[in-house]
Amino acid sequence: MSEQFSHVATDYDAQFTHTKIGRYQRGQVLREVEPMLKPDWHVLEVNCGTGEDARWLSERVKSVLATDISPEMVAVAKQKAAEKSNVEFGVLDLNNIESLAPQTFDLIFSNFGGLNCLSPEELALFIQKSHALLNPGGLLMLVIMGRNTLWEKLYFSLKGEKEKAKRRQSVGPVMAHVDGKDVPTWYYSPKEILALSTKHFKKRKSVPIGLFVAPSYLEHFFSNKSLVLRFCALMDEFWLVPFADFADHYLICLEKKAV
Repeated sequence: MSEQFSHVATDYDAQFTHTKIGRYQRGQVLREVEPMLKPDWHVLEVNCGTGEDARWLSERVKSVLATDISPEMVAVAKQKAAEKSNVEFGVLDLNNIESLAPQTFDLIFSNFGGLNCLSPEELALFIQKSHALLNPGGLLMLVIMGRNTLWEKLYFSLKGEKEKAKRRQSVGPVMAHVDGKDVPTWYYSPKEILALSTKHFKKRKSVPIGLFVAPSYLEHFFSNKSLVLRFCALMDEFWLVPFADFADHYLICLEKKAV
């Protein structure tokens, strides 16, 4: 799977991180994450991409191990965080997360849909293995692409693309196009994540990310509508909990249960 993302490593920040929508959506995530962090924590980030979150986390916790399946992504992330002495980077397949043992962590964090590349069976195993790597009371914080994104239904319906408008309801994988390459993608509702994790975790919270702020593929539409986008971002700050699955992504925070 690494080759499906390596080709976008050098362009990812320009295509998402530094876009208006990218900044607003990441800001929503980090506002939810920050109050839960503790200065003495050891954090594992999976699918770290170009390391934007790893740099931010390093200023708030004791150590960060940031990982991604793409060596090219990891190389870019290392360059961006070269001055951060408490961040390490490594290439890691999500399906082999158990290889990090005997290391343990206080938080395992995944942002912006990286786990949507896992099938339900793979995701269940990832959650189980994460439980084993977390310290008592540790947190699993995941940002997932949900099933019922209102923006997506509206956008593709107006374009007359009915199949795309309902693609997130698919039971099986959908082939998402990432700069010319097809990536198998599964979509999960918050209830599905809870069903997969209930044996090992209890829910702390679930909130929408991008309920009013549109998905990143609409950046071209909002590029000259800064005030409208800012209003959408303000709405996202206040209209939260009951509508997680209707947003572009949602953040779900799970706390490790005692064995």
